[in-house]
This record gives sequence, C-alpha cells and structure tokens, in this order.
Amino acid sequence: MTRMMGQLRPLAAGAAMCLMLAACGGDNVGKSSASNSASASSYTVSGTVSGLPAGASLVLENNGGGPVTVSASGAFSFATAVAAGSAYAVTVVSQPAWWNCTVSQGSGTSSVNVTNVGVSCAVDKTSPTSLVSAAAFGSARNASGTSDGTKLVGVAVDGSGNVYASDNNFGDVFGIPTGSAAPQFIYTAAGSAGLMTYSATNSTLYEADGGDDYIVELPNPLSASVTASYLAATGLTHPNSAAVDSSGNVYVVDTGTSPATVTEYTSSGTKVATLASGTSTFTPYAVAVDSNKNVYVTDQTHNEVFKIVSGTPTVLAGSGSAVDTDGTATAASFNAPGAITVDASNNLYVVDSGSGALRQIIPSSGVVTTLSTVTGATAIAVGSNENLYVTAEGTSAGVFQLAPTAQ
Repeated sequence: MTRMMGQLRPLAAGAAMCLMLAACGGDNVGKSSASNSASASSYTVSGTVSGLPAGASLVLENNGGGPVTVSASGAFSFATAVAAGSAYAVTVVSQPAWWNCTVSQGSGTSSVNVTNVGVSCAVDKTSPTSLVSAAAFGSARNASGTSDGTKLVGVAVDGSGNVYASDNNFGDVFGIPTGSAAPQFIYTAAGSAGLMTYSATNSTLYEADGGDDYIVELPNPLSASVTASYLAATGLTHPNSAAVDSSGNVYVVDTGTSPATVTEYTSSGTKVATLASGTSTFTPYAVAVDSNKNVYVTDQTHNEVFKIVSGTPTVLAGSGSAVDTDGTATAASFNAPGAITVDASNNLYVVDSGSGALRQIIPSSGVVTTLSTVTGATAIAVGSNENLYVTAEGTSAGVFQLAPTAQ
C-alpha cells in the first residue's frame, strides 16, 4: 500500500502541473486571439506596376480616394488600409501622356492583405483621322484662286481647341474652329508661311515667315478683325521656327545666318541672347520651350534632338542614324526630325520628316516612343487634352487629329 501511494504522488503532481500549464495555455491563446483579431480589423492593398516608361508617372486610387502617385515600375501600396470584409477597387485616375495603364485583380472584398493588384502600361498607339481635307483650304480661298492645301507646313492649337494651319504654297494662314471641318482664312504672308506656335500667355499665334525674314504675330486670330504685327527683331534672315515661353519671350531658329542660330528675344523684339549657334555637329531646324524654359531643338541634318544647356547644344536623343528606332537617349534614332512641340507635362513631340513618324520624347529620361505615322507629315501641335494635330503635304495633304484612348 505504501508502495502504491509512493507511485501515485508523482502522478498527482504531474496532473497538477498539467492543470497549471493548461490554465496558462488558455490565457496565451486568449491573448493571441485578441491580438489576431485586432490585426485583422483592416487590411492593406498593394501591387506592382510594370511597363511604365522612365520619367513618366501615373496616379492610382482605391475606392475613389487615397491617391498614390507612381513614378517608376515596381511595387506600390496605398497608405490607408480597408476595413476587414470591405470592398476595395483600384483604378487609374491619371494616365501618363500617350500611355495606357490598365489594372488587373484590382477589386474584391478584403479578408487578407491584398498584394496582387497588377497595373500594366503600354504605349497608347492610335491611328490618325482626317480633321480637314486639303480641298477645304482651297474652298476657303477660292475667290482669290490661291491656297490648294497641298503644302500645309505649320500647325498650332489654342487652349479652346481651335486649330491653325499654314499653307506654304501661297503664304496663307487659316483657323479651324473647334468642332468644325471648315477652315477660315486669317492672313496671307507676303513671303512664305511656315512653322507656327500659339501662346496662351498673350493669346497670339506666331508664324515663321522665312521669305520675309520676320516672325508674324496674330493676336486673337479667330476674332472678327485680326491685325498682323511683326516681332521687331533685327537681323533675322530666314526664321524657320519660333517658340514662346510663359513670360512671352520668343525663341527663334534662324537658318539664314551662317551658322544658323537659336536666339531668345523679348516680346518687344529686344535680343536677350544667342543661345546656340550651328556647328559641324549641330544644325538647328525647329525649336520648342517648356514650362521651365528649357529649350529643345531638332536637327534634321544630324538626325538628333538637342537640349540647350548653358549655351551648349547637348544631345537629348538620337543616334545620328536616319532610321526610326525607339529607345532611350542615344539608343533611339530619328529620320530627319523636324517640327517639335511640348505639352503641359513637358513631354516633347517630334515629326520625323523622313518617314512621317510621330515620336514622343520624355525629356527627364530621354525615352523615345513612336506613337503613329502620317504620310507626308510636316508639323505637329498638342492640345490641352493631349490630342495631337498634324499637317501633311503631298498626296496625303490635310490636317489630321490623333486622340489617345486612355486620357
């Protein structure tokens, strides 16, 4: 009996210890459950962006709020979590200009942290549509028997979507009101109509008249009465292109000088500075200036696009070979880059005169992308809605419009 009692004591002690452990274990489970319950009251939403070109950005929202700006391919995450059991819906609310980013696996009901939202970006290529035929320009001026619209060389667009085109054959400048396919005659240059730009700063259309050696200024060009004035700049011998900055200063490529020059003038025509002069490796053709007053120049001779940096032309993009190759900086190629323009986000758009290709350049990275092609393309303009307007000459003469599908 004594022996049996001796055997039972350890068992009893073990059972007591088990009961104590069980009690402790019960407390731990309860705390762990409480902790899990708290962490599971909301869940994060994240994912990955792919295909976004360097220098571009897009804006995402979840459930219509909490915007996240994504500036590079890779991971993204929304700062605000969603309540457990609540719906999430990721959308693109701001696209990169002329790129289309689409969301996959972007909606559902949260029961775990969401990590598999995908955003895939690709160039938003589209086909041009005819805005105004060449024949319409002839009809607009048939009383004097001039413009036939077969050599349209300049195009511009204002903030209201009115489009302007110039006819080099007869020196005529036309306006095309928003929503219309009927051009209205505005002005005839005594010399030759050329590349154009529109300045929202002073509501003025500028046209390079190389034949008369001046820059034509047409304020409020679609008003009932338009009076042309001329940039009072001295020494212009064959201005080929003009651009206007946010202060109203005018930048002119003068191809009649030897060498050709890129010069800045005040709005009254006072020379500010010669920004760059042609060299054996730089032959300026057309100019654009962005909202930060960065100056860009195309070079048809050397098949490159330059940025003027402290008086020095620096290659922004182009290998020098006369082909259309997309790529980054000098890994890209152009085929006689001509007219150039800039959008509100400071992206550049260039016409490859040798092929009719329409190219986008993201200046911060030098990424070059072909958007479309217009046979015989001569000039390009971009509207506030990112629509592109292109003039063409020859058998495909007319004004064309290209609208991105994702904007």
